[in-house]
Amino acid sequence: MWIKTLAVCFLIFSAAATTSAKEHYRIGTQDFDYSPQYNFTGRKDKGYAWAVFETFAEQNNISFEYVPLPLKRLQSELRKGTVDFVYPDNARWHENEEHHLHGMKFSRALTMAVYGTMVHHQRQDIGLSNFRSVAFPQGFVPTKWHKLHQQQKLQLIETSTAEIAIKMVLRGRADGADIEYSVTQYILDKIGHAGELQMDEALPLTIVGFRLSSIKHKELLEKFDLFLQENKELVNDLKAAYGLQESVLADRHHQGS
Repeated sequence: MWIKTLAVCFLIFSAAATTSAKEHYRIGTQDFDYSPQYNFTGRKDKGYAWAVFETFAEQNNISFEYVPLPLKRLQSELRKGTVDFVYPDNARWHENEEHHLHGMKFSRALTMAVYGTMVHHQRQDIGLSNFRSVAFPQGFVPTKWHKLHQQQKLQLIETSTAEIAIKMVLRGRADGADIEYSVTQYILDKIGHAGELQMDEALPLTIVGFRLSSIKHKELLEKFDLFLQENKELVNDLKAAYGLQESVLADRHHQGS
């Protein structure tokens, strides 16, 4: 198993809770499973990001409620004030809608998510010219592949889940899948195909920080940034517990923000 439940629970709840009333905040999240990064639709363990948020909340005597929403509603609900924060978020995702960035603040990255092109290990290094189709989960537009799609004959296949995109590559129905690296490894292990897909680093690859965003609660974001800085060892322990594999790939490709 990727997640050592007892160790993770110890990390999350090791801080002493006080008896005073806790301030309550709502985090708008994506309404699908993207384990091990996050799965805010889960009943118990909701993934790495949840573990970080819960640890921070315990240390600061606050509480978080997680509100799974369709991707298209996250920013509108943040601006209406029905949620206090959005996760994951990044300023890069709003480059074509600059007015949406007005008044927004983003935290430090909880993790550097590595989006690479996953191919069958027997077809690695076949080259870009031989690629005909790329699958990707709904809501994650592969920007670099989209630009290539405009230049050459290339089919972009949007699937309802990351697992379906991965299975399309395993079954030869797509040449590759553009999916976050740790998510891919988690799914392959879960479905009994560990090691069968590999990331071809000669193909489009993007590294982006998964951040917490807010409009009204900038002071709390500053506290959260300080928490991430002062608890690097704890955060790295959580990454290891959840099987996040960001460090080597992120260091190799300085593209994250």
